[in-house]
Amino acid sequence: MALRLSLRKQTSSGSFRDISACTLPGSFNFVELTMIKSSAVAKWRISATALACCTLIQAGHAQSDNRGAALRETEAPVLSMPIQRGDTWIVEAKTADGSTHRLLLDTGAAFNVFGLQGPLAPTPLTHEAEQTLLKQGTLRNPIKGIVELNAISSSKSTTLGLSPALRIQGWSLPAGKLAMREDPAAISAAGDATFEGILGADSMRELTWRGDHIAGTLAGYAGAAPAHDWQQCVFMGLDPEQRLPILEVGFADNSRFVILDTGAELDISLPKETFNALSRAKRFAGMGSTFQIDITNQITERPVGLLPGLKIGQQTLPKLAATSGSTWPRVGTGLLAKMDRFEIDLRHYRFCFDLSPKAMDSGLDSAGAALLRKDTRYAIAAISRKGRMGLSGAKVGDLITMVGQRSTDKLSYDDIYAMLVDPAVTQITVERGGHTKVIALKAPLKPR
Repeated sequence: MALRLSLRKQTSSGSFRDISACTLPGSFNFVELTMIKSSAVAKWRISATALACCTLIQAGHAQSDNRGAALRETEAPVLSMPIQRGDTWIVEAKTADGSTHRLLLDTGAAFNVFGLQGPLAPTPLTHEAEQTLLKQGTLRNPIKGIVELNAISSSKSTTLGLSPALRIQGWSLPAGKLAMREDPAAISAAGDATFEGILGADSMRELTWRGDHIAGTLAGYAGAAPAHDWQQCVFMGLDPEQRLPILEVGFADNSRFVILDTGAELDISLPKETFNALSRAKRFAGMGSTFQIDITNQITERPVGLLPGLKIGQQTLPKLAATSGSTWPRVGTGLLAKMDRFEIDLRHYRFCFDLSPKAMDSGLDSAGAALLRKDTRYAIAAISRKGRMGLSGAKVGDLITMVGQRSTDKLSYDDIYAMLVDPAVTQITVERGGHTKVIALKAPLKPR
């Protein structure tokens, strides 16, 4: 029941009428204060105090309502996009000239990455801009526009510039954020998700990211995301060297911090020393190899092992495909694919997830080839002698035009890889040296 404070005056007939009143919303037992003291001064003093308190309480209610309205407003995402389990995240951004560009959302990149030409091209990093970034703490030391670009398995020197202004649905990014001046076309060519630039962790930490694989959506929130009863939440820090988000992952006898890399389509990648130590300890449930291509244009064959028993918080994960050779341990979208829902809150240092009850152990790549898209065909960029493709006689430079009886112009990158490890698919058609050749595929090897 509402609380009503009223100031009343006694009339000549002996009844009372309200001179002023204040009603408070909320749940109260009914209370009515009636001022009938003989002293007019006392009467008005008491009533003024009561009504002043009433006004303050009303104002508090109004502020609370405003805060509630503001909270409700923050629960609406500033952007929403479709996602699929295991895939990287691509958004469409508009530049000042109104053109639209596809960008990769990549927490594994410290800063944005844009090419040297076109509307996305970063402007040069001036001395004045560098001094401002040093003052803000974005840069720790003077760099004179040169920085080391650390990819998954290698590094190179690159120049820094300043990003253009961008708008992604309801999310506005002002000009001036740091950007690496590097063409991301090489890594884009390694899969179906073509993109023209990369938004790194420095930009992404402006929002809270909520992924829902059941609904097939990824949403970004400028304020608080809607409440959810998470299966597990853990602290998420920032690596002091690279300013990248890191999670604590439990191994058999200890735990390690790993970079959360949404730009990498892998489960987990480990430094060579860590991988070899696990191999010597016979921790892997199976062994194989795979190829990696990174933004430095390096294609490298890496050993892979199926690693059971990893934990995040109190949740034990299915077997993950662990790749050797990264400079830092990383987990990618392959791990996130095993979660029905997840939340990456880079502002409040929190990672939450619901592990899917249907999450399955990862498998090993038996195709043994790295493919790069060439229009509607796929070129074999690297090949393993011990993989199915190498053992069947495929060669580097072959252009795959058909897998089985299906043309590659009707197939996605993931479709082709799934078919190349399928025993039911027994041949591929390639173009080699201007001639068409049909290659009979041997049965896939079982992981050792």
